[in-house]
Amino acid sequence: MRFVLATVPDPAHTHLGLFFDRQIEAIEQAAQKDGYNFARAYMPWDSRDHPESSDLKIRLLHEEYMRNREKVPA
Repeated sequence: MRFVLATVPDPAHTHLGLFFDRQIEAIEQAAQKDGYNFARAYMPWDSRDHPESSDLKIRLLHEEYMRNREKVPA
């Protein structure tokens, strides 16, 4: 059994979202062309939209929560 790890730009914290998509697609295509079977992918971010609170205190607490969460990904 072999594993392949790929590092690509973070689309959530950079302006490279399109580049990220293109790299992922290229990696998948190249691996499949070389005989690998795609099993799964893990994207460590929440892709859902969350409305921003109008309460400044809640927004600041949320920002702190996100900074702490990113330091120790799940």
